[in-house]
Amino acid sequence: MAGRVYVRDIEILQNLQTELSQFNYGTNKVLSDVARSLAETKEYLGSRAGYWNAELRKREDVLRACLANDDENRDCRKEDMAVQQAREALEKLRKLKIRLEQADGEYQPHATRLQQLVNSKTSKAKGDLQGSIQKYQSYLSGTGLTSGGKNQNLSASRATAIHHHHIYPKFRGNEKYSQFFENLGINVDDWTVAVDEKTHLKYIHGEAKWNDVWKAWIDEHEGEVTAEEVLKFGRESMTFFGIEGLWEGDANPDPTGYEVPDNEIFMRPKPRGGSSNE
Repeated sequence: MAGRVYVRDIEILQNLQTELSQFNYGTNKVLSDVARSLAETKEYLGSRAGYWNAELRKREDVLRACLANDDENRDCRKEDMAVQQAREALEKLRKLKIRLEQADGEYQPHATRLQQLVNSKTSKAKGDLQGSIQKYQSYLSGTGLTSGGKNQNLSASRATAIHHHHIYPKFRGNEKYSQFFENLGINVDDWTVAVDEKTHLKYIHGEAKWNDVWKAWIDEHEGEVTAEEVLKFGRESMTFFGIEGLWEGDANPDPTGYEVPDNEIFMRPKPRGGSSNE
């Protein structure tokens, strides 16, 4: 490799790689929040329509009772106005529902295209960055670095720190959550990806709160999901947090001799060397 290579060069690439993951995560989170808001709005309109339908039936019953009264001095204008009010409320809700469905129908294709574009482009960019990082790391592992004429002799191990991130957390010391995977026959050590230390600790387990996401999901689905559904959520989580490119294996420090089975493109080999982390 021609020219000089500094530890700082790798740090810049790793920072950029982390920023891309954060951008991917932010985009997916915004789209997810919008989808949730749309669903909540639809649910709210549905509940209000249910309320006014029931209210209309009650008010119509009251009006019919009033009209059936033989009292010649009866005055049903109040009851009639109440019925009209309920009908108007239902009509407003009907129009709002139509407008919301039209807006949602126009929004969804754009949102899907944006999500696919961001996921694919950031995944490719991170893969390219990882390739450059590995080239630098390979170069640094056997070379003394110089800067300004001084032999830095910087630690290559610091620049090449690799962590094995568990897609399905080990939950050390927490039997409730670790037992969840064991009961489904999932060996979490079979499902790891190699990441740099900063991405692993500051982003995945820091900002993204990976283990907390899994705890919440397990609390909601324990006893109701199959192993395949658990594995599927793991794949979806990798994409949501912008680190799905690691599934492809280009970040694995020692992929020699490992071939991805045709029927399971996400299976990772057990960690070989390096640090073993959650």
